[in-house]
Amino acid sequence: PRIVHQEDAEVTISLKVFFAKQRSGSIEIQDWRVDFGSVRSADVSNKRPIADRQRGNRMDASAKRRVVDAHLHLYDGDENRYEHLERVDAMFEALIGDYSTLPRRYMFPDYLADESGRKIDGIVWHEFMSADPLREVEWAQRLAETLPVPMAIVGLADFLAPELEATLDRYAACANVVAVREHLGWDEGNPLRRFAKRGDLLRDPRWRRGLSLLKGDRFKCSLEMFSSQLPELDRKSVV
Repeated sequence: PRIVHQEDAEVTISLKVFFAKQRSGSIEIQDWRVDFGSVRSADVSNKRPIADRQRGNRMDASAKRRVVDAHLHLYDGDENRYEHLERVDAMFEALIGDYSTLPRRYMFPDYLADESGRKIDGIVWHEFMSADPLREVEWAQRLAETLPVPMAIVGLADFLAPELEATLDRYAACANVVAVREHLGWDEGNPLRRFAKRGDLLRDPRWRRGLSLLKGDRFKCSLEMFSSQLPELDRKSVV
């Protein structure tokens, strides 16, 4: 969401977020609605969280903040093929900028070194656009079984694929898979920011039927899109 700042204006902040938390040695993905109520613009612009200001709390500077990282990528270019790491991918570069220094291998020790100022209680691993998403998820499952912290897995799904149900069954065989996602970003004004097969997938009845296979408790779902596409996401008709 975009917040337009107006000096000394009163705004209401309401967010719906997906987050992860550790419970009994595993990672649980939940969705929550967070309502902050009406606040003055001075509160919005202040860098310190509203809740902290209201309580007057201060975090001990010597203590590491405990984190369950809800979105990260661990990958190994020798174990799985990532075409965007083998050559410059113009679409990926349009999304994140110059990534020429991105390593071909980034594993948990590398991540811990980068996050040395925090205590990592758990992670949510996301697929990284490999050439073989099933192979990548099964590799991630083996990785999860070796880590010192719980790791949930989010795999790639193609809701138009004829083999979708078989793919979901394979994912279900991996104990740590909790969610799937599809890249649906589509920018009408920029061909380099079109990551979906088409720009009308959210309105496609066949695509919606594929999505409906997730009903119940099978998996959570992440639909990756641009804010301009959100009006097409009708909760009742999609899920």
